[in-house]
Formats: sequence, structure tokens, C-alpha cells
Amino acid sequence: MNSEREEDPNKFGFHKIPLVGPGVEKFIESKLSKFDHLVAITSLKEAILQVLTKWKVDISIDLPLSTKEAMSKGPVLLIATHQFHLDMLAVIAGLPESRKDIKCFANADFLNMGKAVSEYLIPVYGVGNQETTKWWSNVWRKYGFGLPTMPVEEASQKNMESVKEAEGFLQSGGVFLIFPDGSRDEKEDWFSGFGVLMKKLTKKAPRTQVIFLSTAGASFKDSLRILGPTRFVFRKKRLFLNYSGPYKITELVDPKLKGREIASSLQEAYRSFAAKVL
Repeated sequence: MNSEREEDPNKFGFHKIPLVGPGVEKFIESKLSKFDHLVAITSLKEAILQVLTKWKVDISIDLPLSTKEAMSKGPVLLIATHQFHLDMLAVIAGLPESRKDIKCFANADFLNMGKAVSEYLIPVYGVGNQETTKWWSNVWRKYGFGLPTMPVEEASQKNMESVKEAEGFLQSGGVFLIFPDGSRDEKEDWFSGFGVLMKKLTKKAPRTQVIFLSTAGASFKDSLRILGPTRFVFRKKRLFLNYSGPYKITELVDPKLKGREIASSLQEAYRSFAAKVL
């Protein structure tokens, strides 16, 4: 399915930024090309680990033995949230060495990061022109960034195709990573589409083990670590990953409920877990 995806000729839209746009676009494309090549010759996990090392970022992992065993083989659905980009990278870097069969839902724009990276991604599309209360998000979208949006029918069709791809991947026994807080705002409800996916998995991939993962230690200014020499002014950083015990999806999800109800129930369970480890 990845072979059918086409990159956006405008990439991430940096060229739209007045004056500095072309230079920023060239810089970002150079960085992405190098990263994609690194992924191609190693793996997404190994490439991210090397990047985090350059950025002076360490990861501390709290992993119960039962979770370690569950993640070693068979289908695993890892549910995590991220407030910033650095903790999202840490989640991938913290995955088991033995598992190469890894995929995750991601903003469809990330397919532009390169062919090697896109092999690990299943795209998600937004609906309509979604404004937010966060000024930086609205400025970000003004220049073509953020979740790609389109008419309801088209977005729904594409997202259903992505859900089917995720189902098939878990049926094959892979490790699938999902961030239900798509807006990165913990106060907002998880998308009902997440509940629909979970409901389908109880029938199509009933062997799936579900694991919650909470992160801590990242901040907004960590994004500056990507700017070459800028990273040398930062002190060493430590991020924390806390894993729950494994749950059988057939015990965690009631297939009689609607997608919205399942999403709400799992969000409540996740928040309860996260509150205990903070």
C-alpha cells in the first residue's frame, strides 16, 4: 500500500513563509533526506536513537516484566500520548530491539519525510478547516502545516483505508503504535475513530495485547535541539517512559459499545494509569 502513496510536491509548505521560507525549506529537506537515508540503512528505532544521542537526550524506561514478555512477540497495540515532538520520538526509540515489525498512525504530511520513513507510517487525514484556540497551531496551519484537511467524504474514505491497513498489520502480529490525543491536548476527547478501530480488533485480531505508555520530561523548547549548533547550548536531557501491564484487547474492550463510547472508556482508563505514574 505504501508504494501507492505520493509525496506532496510542496513538501511541508515552508516555502510559503515570507523571506526566510526557501532557506528554511532547503535546510529541512536536507535534514530529512539524511534522516531517511539513516532509517533505510538501519531502522526507524536505531535512527531515532542516534538522533537523540546527538541532541543529548537519554531515556529512562520503567517496563514491568509482564509487559516486556508481552511485547517480545505477537500483536501489540501500544497506546501513548505526546505533548511535544521529542516525547513522540522517545516512544519509538523505547520499543524492543527484537521487534522490527513496527508501524504507527501519523499525520499524512509525515509521508513526505521520505520513502524509508513512510514504510513505518499509516496516514491520518483531517476534515475541513479545523481552527483551534492555540495561536501557534493556527499560524502553523496558515503556512500549510498540521493535519492535512479535505472534504468529509474524502477524509473518511482515506481514514477507513488506514484503519483497514492497521487491522491487517495487527492480524499479521506486528507492533502498532497509536497516539489517540491527535490534537496533543489532553483535555480533549479521543477521536471516535480510535474506538471503531478497537472494536474491530476484538474480532479481527483478538490476540492483540494492549499496553498503555506515559511520557514525562519533554518541553516545547526541546524542538530547538534540531537546529545544528544550537543543541550545544542545551544541557543533557532525560525523558521518562512508563509502561502499564499488558491487557487482552477482548477483556479491555466491550464490542457491544459504540466507537465513541469505547474511545471514552479507554481514555478514562489511560488517564487513570497516567495519574498513578506521574
